[in-house]
Amino acid sequence: MTQAQPPNDTFAGAIPITIPVQGATSPQFTLPFTTDGTTDSGQDNVGCSASGNDQFFTWTATELTLTFTSLNPGSPGIAIYDAVSGTQISCSNTFVTNALQSGWALGDNLVIQIYDFNGSSADVAFDLFTIPCPAPSGLSEVEGATSADVSWTNNSTSTDTVLEYGLDPLTAGTGTIINIPGGATTVNIPGLSPETDYEYILTQDCSAAGNGSSVAATGSFTTTALCPLPTSFAASNITATTLDLSWVNTSSSTVSSVEYGVDGFTIGSGTVVAAGANSASITGLMPNTDYDFYVTQDCTAATNGLSVTEGPLSVETLCAAFVPDYLETFDSFVPNCWEEASDGDLTTGPTSFGSGDWGGSEEFAHASTSGGGAVNVNLFNANTSDWVLSPLFDLSAGGYEVNLDVALTNYNSTAADVMGSDDEVVLAYTLDGSTWTAIQTWTAANQPATAGETFNADISTITGSTVQFGIYASEGTVDDTEDYDFHIDNFQVRTIPSCLDSNNLQLVSATQTTADITWDSNNSGTAGNFEYLLDTANSYPTGPGAMVAPTGTLTGVTGTTLPVAQAGQITGLMPSTDYDVYIREICTGTDTSPWSAALAFTTACAPITDFNEDFDSVSTPDLPSCWSFFATDIATGTDPYVRTSTSADNSAPNGIQLYSGSANGTTIPADVLLISPVLSNLNAGTHRVKFFADITVATSTVEVGTMTDPNDPTTFTALGDIFTYNHSY
Repeated sequence: MTQAQPPNDTFAGAIPITIPVQGATSPQFTLPFTTDGTTDSGQDNVGCSASGNDQFFTWTATELTLTFTSLNPGSPGIAIYDAVSGTQISCSNTFVTNALQSGWALGDNLVIQIYDFNGSSADVAFDLFTIPCPAPSGLSEVEGATSADVSWTNNSTSTDTVLEYGLDPLTAGTGTIINIPGGATTVNIPGLSPETDYEYILTQDCSAAGNGSSVAATGSFTTTALCPLPTSFAASNITATTLDLSWVNTSSSTVSSVEYGVDGFTIGSGTVVAAGANSASITGLMPNTDYDFYVTQDCTAATNGLSVTEGPLSVETLCAAFVPDYLETFDSFVPNCWEEASDGDLTTGPTSFGSGDWGGSEEFAHASTSGGGAVNVNLFNANTSDWVLSPLFDLSAGGYEVNLDVALTNYNSTAADVMGSDDEVVLAYTLDGSTWTAIQTWTAANQPATAGETFNADISTITGSTVQFGIYASEGTVDDTEDYDFHIDNFQVRTIPSCLDSNNLQLVSATQTTADITWDSNNSGTAGNFEYLLDTANSYPTGPGAMVAPTGTLTGVTGTTLPVAQAGQITGLMPSTDYDVYIREICTGTDTSPWSAALAFTTACAPITDFNEDFDSVSTPDLPSCWSFFATDIATGTDPYVRTSTSADNSAPNGIQLYSGSANGTTIPADVLLISPVLSNLNAGTHRVKFFADITVATSTVEVGTMTDPNDPTTFTALGDIFTYNHSY
């Protein structure tokens, strides 16, 4: 509303006003001034500044609090007086939005002074409201089985609160009422039912202050069970055979029970262990085993029965330290009790666990005849640093050795390669999990053979009861161009045999029916007596389906200077057949060495009289048996290749592709050679060669010819150019 200009601006001439409840239209008051403006009445305030230009209003209190939401011009001060006695009740030098003013009783006559206006000729405008009874806030509940504690924050001057409660959902006016006097901000609700949903309505009663009742605040809760479920069920201090269990006891019970069994067991069929209020220690477990655990709180002493069972908590026990002899053939990866890791070095040990660049289920040295079950790591990218970690071993008896097969090949190939300038692969051990000691380090100076070799190390001086081995592979910091795979297989920790293994088993040559091999004896004073074992099933002699009966014997040479080089020929073989051969030495009549690592080879193909090959019986990119090729890598560009492909077929599914590369870097007469099986009767003059060809580059030429030695590309003799350019079969 707008008031006329007052006759004066003094305490005695205060303008009567009626103040609305907050939320009414604003501004509530505008006092226009023309030339006289508002002047200084001289009414100064105790504890505040001198009044300055001021104006006075009188109001009969209908509520106990006021708030100014706007006041201008400027930010003047506010003072409130008892109109009868003139006593100052409060003052504030600077207007603050929504600042509360209070300190009087209902029905008191008050004078409100607004002072220190910014200017004396401007209109005076302000919003002034009484405050309704505010709702309580910050509601929270603590539930029990038969009662609940509710607490809140009182946002009014009221000391009286009303709580109504009932089953959820609750309709106002149908529940049970609790009157809460004395300014309390918490109340207990008794007589509830366990495991039941409730709702409540909370209001502040401000009628004594003339502000009525607050807006209702609502809350809800669910009572607990008489014997509540334990929470935060966890396992700690896990070993191979023991562990500790803990949980939060949510009842007054001091007794619990734990039931456990192998993962997936049926409750009621497991092992039950009496436990305390919140913990249990479990013993007698099996190493490397998955278990399920359940816990139940027993509240029968308080006539509240048993709690609902909490679980399952699934835990795997650790592996126990192995006592040699031990063999891992890596038929699967990662094997039980082994672990991959990455980063770190021999100084720090591995720093990241659970993954790495070591890969399993590969053929050893990528030899197809070796079957699955080997591990390799590719070293090409700079700063590669990866580990494969063994189980723990109890070597306290002493007298053991570590033995494993190692090989180095070009990436994903059986071809030879070399290690980078600062690359290294290290076989190391640790007694405490943090300090690592090298047993053997392989570098470019002593890298293993392409086909593989057996490494053996005497570890009889290592007698710890928790010894762990690690194979650490590092590409170093120099980004060399070499791209190769380092392989390991048949990792053994064993008692040192009295008759030592032979190693460095190599193929010299293979015909259709024979194989010439060499190897080293590691026994001083060897008598040169050896046995060999032939296998076509990719089975290590001490592995599954153990093959211990030798196929035949070989006579080597005697010697005392180790290693003693040996050589021999195996006869009676079948043409075009994949073989694994193993060697062991006979030191005395009954004392033989363990079998060596396998040497994989394929016998030569027997000559044939004719053939009809559509390349459909193989999986791409493989060639059929007895077919071969030459394709020499080039220094730059894309290397040539010869391979079967589903995109090169004249008749589905396969054909064969000959690609000469993106630049001619080969040194043989033809860019690439596809070589057929050996034919026995070409000289008869009764044969012809026929095939479909699709040449996609106009400058390409396909030549057909013969070779006197299929292993020597320089023996190729062309019969002539067959096609110069064609764009379809």
